[in-house]
Amino acid sequence: MGETVVARGPGRPRAFSTLDVLDAAVEVFARQGYERTSLSDLTAAMGITRPSLYLAFGNKDQLFLAAMKRHQAQAEQHLNECLSLPSARAGVEMLLQSWVATVTDPAALGTCFVTQSPLRSDGTSDDLASEFEACRDSVRIALADRLDRARAEGEISADADTQALGRFYSLTIQGIALDAQHGGTKEELAAAASTAMMAFPAQSPRYRP
Repeated sequence: MGETVVARGPGRPRAFSTLDVLDAAVEVFARQGYERTSLSDLTAAMGITRPSLYLAFGNKDQLFLAAMKRHQAQAEQHLNECLSLPSARAGVEMLLQSWVATVTDPAALGTCFVTQSPLRSDGTSDDLASEFEACRDSVRIALADRLDRARAEGEISADADTQALGRFYSLTIQGIALDAQHGGTKEELAAAASTAMMAFPAQSPRYRP
């Protein structure tokens, strides 16, 4: 549950839920990315003033970080659901195809959290850029860990390069998001995801799920 903050300023103080306004910020950042989002965009969507934004979250970097973590927590829940399937292959395929459905759904959040990291500039802290890279790496690490388990369980061959595969499928997810931003259709991206699954190691003949 979000914290309730009392906004101080001219007129009567107004209370608001930080979680509610943070969800509004998530939508703006996911649609526009960090660089193209102004404080005016954020306060308009969140329904609060700049002083209230600073009081509740600090500066733009800190708000973006909070929004990114909120978005990441929701994405990680789905990632874990996919990778918890008994078959690693089925989990990776579900992850890719469900991601295609998400990024091509006009009613869903945008994909700028995945494809548009904050640029390293005078207005952007190194800490924020590093946090973004860590969040993006978490998908690669989760995929590689699941593939490690598949190799240990004999689902895939012992010589499978699970680190390279984890990176490959993580980059595939990012590429799908980027292509969707530039007009890639659901059918086109679903076909690309199916093609990516051709790189998945063949199942060991001795494997019994």
